[in-house]
Amino acid sequence: MKPTLQIQAVLFHNDAEELRRALRTVDQAAKMGAERFSAIRLCWGDASAEPLFSEADLAALRQACPHLTELQYVFFAENTGYGEGNNRLALSADADYHLIMNPEICLPPLALCDLLEPFDQADTGIVEARQIPVEHPKAFDPETMETEWSSGACFLISGPLFRELGGFDTRTFFMYCEDVDLSWRVRLAGKTIRYQAKTGVYHSKYLSSRGKSEAGTGEKRFTILSDALLAWKWSYPYYARERIRQAVERRDDGADEAAAEFRRREALGQLPPMLDPEHRIAHIRFFPQSGGMLFTDHRYSL
Repeated sequence: MKPTLQIQAVLFHNDAEELRRALRTVDQAAKMGAERFSAIRLCWGDASAEPLFSEADLAALRQACPHLTELQYVFFAENTGYGEGNNRLALSADADYHLIMNPEICLPPLALCDLLEPFDQADTGIVEARQIPVEHPKAFDPETMETEWSSGACFLISGPLFRELGGFDTRTFFMYCEDVDLSWRVRLAGKTIRYQAKTGVYHSKYLSSRGKSEAGTGEKRFTILSDALLAWKWSYPYYARERIRQAVERRDDGADEAAAEFRRREALGQLPPMLDPEHRIAHIRFFPQSGGMLFTDHRYSL
């Protein structure tokens, strides 16, 4: 019997036309994916201040996507963040697989078929798509395609496994690093993360004139805090404190706010319990001059 699939994304003040463009590619992928899936449902969770789509808009979108079994739209009426929004969409669902991705991602026609292929290996827990034009510069085994963690931009995960693990750890992370943490918990559960080089999804990126990925102040603050919380949770307390210390010393954007929140949680005993003390799963390669943490060996620096 063919499995069922839920494709899902959390919206947050996205450009409506960009979403329509992405949706057209999702529908085409669903057309081709009918070969492998019995039902393909798209779920959007909207964390914007106001709904991005009216009922009339949604009716038109559904009519324009004949190959989707269903298009669900949930307005959260609050900024849930990436992890909490995806948890709300997935933890109460009954799909066999979840394709969790950023809403602006454009899928190639065979994306769903190709992402499911590695699940023919029983130990597969997550399959990560290749991102175009740039992606997280991390290593993978060229023979087994195993990698240490999956980006949250676009990945396929077993539905029962996601629900068994309780989804993303939203008590610890509001934004950023929740994908690394989930990947490591998947591996801690005995499953494998695999990179699917055949599936090149288009993920729009804004780069500086020097080819560097640009981030806003809010992203920088949450990244500093999440880096430190991830290091603490996975038994790298020295790196956690050093990440905060160096950011403050460099006067990075948002560093003081991140440091204050980390110290507040520590004082209240609200830092997460430590996992993997022998570092069998979690590997943090820390480069003091990089301004951040690296979670696997890199092919190049972006």
